[in-house]
Amino acid sequence: MRAAVGLLLDRTPTHLKACPALSLPLSPAPPPALPPPALQVSQWQVVVVLLLKALSLERCPALRPSFETRDGIARLNRLLGSLSFTSEEFYAALELLCSTE
Repeated sequence: MRAAVGLLLDRTPTHLKACPALSLPLSPAPPPALPPPALQVSQWQVVVVLLLKALSLERCPALRPSFETRDGIARLNRLLGSLSFTSEEFYAALELLCSTE
């Protein structure tokens, strides 16, 4: 039974089985893992907030109140101020993320 299951699972063409030099794995090797960019913690926080804001505009309207209400705008400005990032820089970077067609 095991041999039959092994034959069913092995989908290597027979002409490749005959030649050991050609018996390469059929699935491509996974790409090497790239390390994340070397950013400071505050820079990563800005990236995450930018991505969340872009997500709220494009795909997830449930996130909009977090950015568009008076409290959300105040929190965003407080966060950007603590990260030495101006709202003009934030919205300029957001324009780069969100394509306007």
